[in-house]
Amino acid sequence: MTSITNKAALWCALVHVVLSRPDGLPWPDSCESLSPGNNVPPQTGPMPFELSIDDNKITWDGCIYITIKGQEPEQFAGFMVQARDNKTGAVVGYFREADDVKLMNCFGKPENTAININYLPKDEVIMRWFPDNRYTGIVHIYATIAKDYMEQVYWLKQRTKPIKVIRSKDVFYE
Repeated sequence: MTSITNKAALWCALVHVVLSRPDGLPWPDSCESLSPGNNVPPQTGPMPFELSIDDNKITWDGCIYITIKGQEPEQFAGFMVQARDNKTGAVVGYFREADDVKLMNCFGKPENTAININYLPKDEVIMRWFPDNRYTGIVHIYATIAKDYMEQVYWLKQRTKPIKVIRSKDVFYE
């Protein structure tokens, strides 16, 4: 029986290597879907992680801190995060590198998607998002969060409360 188990494990590992990208980045269609592309359906129940923002209104020259945090004792292994315009669904703004965060380009725009730098278990990750120059509007932060790399357990396109991005001078008039 051990021989069959070992063969099955080897086959799964080979399929994973063949289907994975060598640079560790998600497949290109992941930019639109935020799906890891592993052909495993996402979880539909409550997520054991918190996706939060530090403010719900910023100026176009400000930034938002986004936190992904496991609810004790839960940890997570991976994530993919974008900000999307509430009306058009277009990905807007850009991120800056941080601990456990690397950036990728989606839809020909630089650094507009934040992903995990490795698949090691994490308790918390904090990243910064900045609106595009002179952008105003309502955005939501969307995140796909993976609990475990090997088990392929993930929650797809989790959404924060809306963030209102306003012009700098509008701060004085509101």
